[in-house]
Amino acid sequence: MFPPLVPSGDGAAVPITLTEYMMRDYEAPHSLAGVRIRLVGFVTPQRRGRDGYLLTRFAISCCAADAT
Repeated sequence: MFPPLVPSGDGAAVPITLTEYMMRDYEAPHSLAGVRIRLVGFVTPQRRGRDGYLLTRFAISCCAADAT
């Protein structure tokens, strides 16, 4: 169902969208095995009392109301 993720050969990660990652992870997790991927996002601080940040990313299908 999914075409293979083919690295460029220079060690760089394969860029994919969050939607593609989620679909591959659900329907064909083996297609991600052994492949470095790159997802772009931003960080948000942890909840009060916790150190660090969380990687944050939104997938929007139609409008901001359906953001995941």
